[in-house]
Amino acid sequence: MSTSFDFAVQVDPTGVVASHMDEQPDLPTPASPASTSNTSSRSKPVLSHLTIPPSSQHHIGSKPPPRDKGWAAYRVLIAATIVSSFPCGIYLCFGVFHAFYQNSADFDNSNNSAWIGGLSSGVPFLAAPLIVYLCTHTRTSRIHYVWVGWLLGVLALVGAAFSPSIPALIITQGLLYGVGILLADNPLLLIVNTWFLSHRGMAYGIIFALCDLCGVAWSFMAEHLLYRYGLRTTFLIFAAITFFVPGPCILVLRERGSTTILRRSSLSVTTPNPTPASRSGREPCDDTLVSTIGGNFDLIRQDTPPTTRRFYKRPIFYILAVSNLFQSLAFYLPLIYLPTYTATLNLPSSTGALTLALINLAQILGEVSFGQLSDHLNIHLLAILSSTLSALSVLLLWGYAHSPVQLYLFALAYGFAAAGFCALWARMGTLFGERDAQMVFGVMCAGRGAGSVVCGPVSEALLRRGGSRRGRGWASAAGGKWAALVGFVGGCMAVSAVLGGVGFVVDLPERDADGRRGKRAWTRRQSVVRRVEGGGMGTEEREKGGGVAT
Repeated sequence: MSTSFDFAVQVDPTGVVASHMDEQPDLPTPASPASTSNTSSRSKPVLSHLTIPPSSQHHIGSKPPPRDKGWAAYRVLIAATIVSSFPCGIYLCFGVFHAFYQNSADFDNSNNSAWIGGLSSGVPFLAAPLIVYLCTHTRTSRIHYVWVGWLLGVLALVGAAFSPSIPALIITQGLLYGVGILLADNPLLLIVNTWFLSHRGMAYGIIFALCDLCGVAWSFMAEHLLYRYGLRTTFLIFAAITFFVPGPCILVLRERGSTTILRRSSLSVTTPNPTPASRSGREPCDDTLVSTIGGNFDLIRQDTPPTTRRFYKRPIFYILAVSNLFQSLAFYLPLIYLPTYTATLNLPSSTGALTLALINLAQILGEVSFGQLSDHLNIHLLAILSSTLSALSVLLLWGYAHSPVQLYLFALAYGFAAAGFCALWARMGTLFGERDAQMVFGVMCAGRGAGSVVCGPVSEALLRRGGSRRGRGWASAAGGKWAALVGFVGGCMAVSAVLGGVGFVVDLPERDADGRRGKRAWTRRQSVVRRVEGGGMGTEEREKGGGVAT
């Protein structure tokens, strides 16, 4: 029994998709010598008409908007900043909710409420590598993760409004809300990555800074609403704001090169199945890139030069990760304990609140400044600068602080220097090439999450240890009770700075070798781009052209 096919292919000016395959089974007939002899002349499948939709016709041969400039890129950045900052600001103001739970008679086991803040802020950090892996090794569009995360966050806030106990709040405001942030935040940054390369540090700095600013705004709003309208009304208002403000902004988000908000960009060079070149540890060669991006060479020109090894095979990655871990062990401790520290000095309670406000404002300036500088200066030198200034501010300003003015100076210096370190994560990722950039960022987030979890019990042990100091010397507040904690924070920052210096030294020979190798490959790629765009390279030559030099 034989089957013949009639397949229709046609490009229609109306742009309506109309492809079909007509199957016409032949009736069985008795075999004969004539039919046997004509087997070789059996009719071949006949191609009929296929209509290409207008969106595909527009995409073929068209160039995407430019990276790092233009309204298209900054429109996505503005939308991403709003989508990220509003939900993240809610978990950043958890201290207000924690105080409310502690002082409310409606909740038993209020001491367990610390788990709420730990889950809502820890899950997005600790599980960041997992969500980055899913985003870069599956075909699912990143915007789908953003939609699901945003919706889960809204539902978590509504659920928290009707939670009758602390365990229920741990599930809703803690775990579910943390998972929502996790699903939305890193895929959102991956979308931003498609639009920003040379100005990526600046873009990340703006996003992080606005998150901190929203955290300050949410804190004042939460304190007003909780004590005037109650917990349920507060959560419902927060859920409504999270639904109506970030929600429409998600409609603006799309990957560079994508024709719709739900379609993954055709310019993405990250594929779930590595090519033979990438299995050997090299970046894809030019013919792989040509086939990946569909002949659009704008991405090749603006991609980072190729690296020779994956991030987990390079010593500099582990040096940066450990440096980030030490920085993370100490980062949150001044923010947690400064109000208590001011109380031990018998200063007004407003001094502690103002100190925290100054730290938050300084963090905003630090994240924007260090993010902007990371686009132009050596990332290792900036990491050394951030950790060194943080260590000096702790040891010299906090260590000798006995008055409000000294505390205010410490808050400004520490907030600016310490917060700038996380704004460097984006540039740390690009040291390892575009393919591994976001995974390195995810590992840095996981280090921050691990540090924030470990620092709690460590700080309690240090405070129990106390000290015995008299007078107004270094760390002599409350009879030296804070000496061990202040020394721990300053020491961790100093170790982070030293590791930054080690990273700078270790990275020099690798940068020189990769620079020479990358320059040869870059020259080869640019040659391919010029010949194809100039029409001087045919299809057969394109299939052969442009391997990465080694």
